[in-house]
Amino acid sequence: MICLCARASVRLAYTLGGWGVLVLLLLSVGLTSGCSSPQPFKKQESWLIRENARPHYFALYDIFYLSPSNYVGTGDFPYAAHGKALEETVNQFGVHTRVFAPIYHDARDVEEAFEYYLDMYHGNGLPWPINEDDRPFVFIGEGEGAKLLSDFEQSQLRRLRRKGFLGGWYSPETKGGFVTDILAREVTDAVRAEVYKRTWGRDVQ
Repeated sequence: MICLCARASVRLAYTLGGWGVLVLLLLSVGLTSGCSSPQPFKKQESWLIRENARPHYFALYDIFYLSPSNYVGTGDFPYAAHGKALEETVNQFGVHTRVFAPIYHDARDVEEAFEYYLDMYHGNGLPWPINEDDRPFVFIGEGEGAKLLSDFEQSQLRRLRRKGFLGGWYSPETKGGFVTDILAREVTDAVRAEVYKRTWGRDVQ
């Protein structure tokens, strides 16, 4: 079955020119009917935090965060996990970042949430990349979230780096505040140094 999702569709149309747009319009139903996009993460309630509304140019980088699994329950919205995520990310990093913290239950959820983030919010914050497909982002995970993100990083490291991944910060512990103001400064300084190196071709002096 042929599957052509939004991101690939835009690239194909750009390659084919004006005819590409017409072809995609005529064949859109057949081309997209088999797509297996992770639709659950299209919903706001599938995320503890999803700061896609913040303009990308106001934020230096993105944080993909996984809370400890014991904070993520089932059924109603997990308010305890939401509070934990806010405490460990937004409250520490401030307005210089955008935070994406999915509600997850297993490794598949993590992968689908991350792919949805890449497709919809990475780059310029649009459903397709224009000139910022390698926007800087980091992983932060605690408890079970640390293990899942660390495993995902190891299995996808080369691809992640091409997309702008700058590193992961993980803690197996679930009690106490892992993300302190000291760690937040450490992460931000590392990102600033890498952005400077990309821009000017040399390390910060």
